[in-house]
Formats: sequence, structure tokens, C-alpha cells
Amino acid sequence: MSDLFRFGKISKVYYEDGMVDVTYNDRTDAVTKEVRLLLHEYNAPDVDDPVFVMHMPNGRTAALCLGRYWFADWKPIEGFKGLFRKCFSRDQEKCYIKYTDPDNDDGNGNDGTLLLHNDEKTRSEAKSHERESEEETHDKAQRILIESDTTAEIKAGTTLTLTGEGKVLIQGGIVEITGDSAVSIDGGTVNITGDAGDVKVRGISLVNHTHVWAGANAGGPVGGVTNPPN
Repeated sequence: MSDLFRFGKISKVYYEDGMVDVTYNDRTDAVTKEVRLLLHEYNAPDVDDPVFVMHMPNGRTAALCLGRYWFADWKPIEGFKGLFRKCFSRDQEKCYIKYTDPDNDDGNGNDGTLLLHNDEKTRSEAKSHERESEEETHDKAQRILIESDTTAEIKAGTTLTLTGEGKVLIQGGIVEITGDSAVSIDGGTVNITGDAGDVKVRGISLVNHTHVWAGANAGGPVGGVTNPPN
């Protein structure tokens, strides 16, 4: 049985093939060549990682590396009942997903939070994406980018609020703002500039409206209609 299961260290990684060489220090540094990794995802080990290897009875040539394991110099950064944590880096605080199960709590305050943490850039791509939550959803980052090759829609059942401590910028080839009941624009200073277009309220044009006046006008005709504003 001791020949079937062995503890060793990674001596070489074949990244494209999903295979490794394993060295056994307790066997005069014997090397098992090109051992297959037992993985359901791509997460290649590093050289000198301790691993557990299963060999077939026919010798060193047929073996399967079952993976690395926790040891004195490689311990979980945190651990308690109900915690599920997946790291995407050797630095366990750099990029990870974790979930605390409220139905499997041992006094740690598990509240069912699913947390995605990344110190670097996070990018999401999908042909179609829907997210529903009965509770509050909070995304916080230095920069959030949402891109779509065709149409991107943001909908709210009651109120949709866009807030920026500095500038809120809306740009596009064509920008449309529509309200079924009312549209309000309020600010200390409001500037609307355009080379063409019009503003109409109750069918009255800002650009082409006229005024009817009556009475003497410095020797001119009594009554008349003004020209549209320039």
C-alpha cells in the first residue's frame, strides 16, 4: 500500500498538458515523470508544492496527482463552520469568493452573504445577464464598466437614481430623456445648448413662437403680431 500512495513535491509543471513531474525526497529524490493532475478546473500547482500522488500497482509510470494539501507553511487564511471560500490567487486576500451559510452557523454571525473580492480588474461578459435580489445589492469599486455591443438597459420598478459627487456625464450620438408624467431639470445653473432643435410646451414653440399685441406703437400700426425670436 505504501507504494500506491506517496507524498512528494512538484518539480516541473507542464502547463499546456495539465501534467507535472513529482519528486520523492524519501525515495532518494526519485522523479515520477509527467503525472496527470486530478482537476475539475484549471488551477495548476507551483514548483515545490507538496502533493499527494496515487500510483497504480504497475509502478511509477502510471500515476495520478491528487493535488496539494494544507501544511505548516500553507494554512487557510480563515476557517469556521459554514464558510465556503474559493481563492483565485496564492495570495489568499487578493482575489476570492466566499459565502457564509446562515443555516450552518456556529456563532460566527453567518448572514448568507456572498462576497466577490478582487484587488485588480473585474470584467464580466455575457450574451444575456439577469440578476434578481429581494434584498439590497451593493457594488462598490473604483471603476465599474458596463459594455454591450447592442443594447444595455437599466430598469427600476419605482425609482432609478444616478448620483455622483462630482460630474454625472451622459453621452451618446442621440440622447433621449422621456417621462410619462413629468421631466424635471433643476440646478443652480442650467445650460442647454444646441445648433438646431426646439422646445415646445403646450404646443407653443420656443424658437418659432410669436406674440400678439394691441395698442399704439410709437406711430406705428395699432395692433399686430411680433416676429419669431432671433
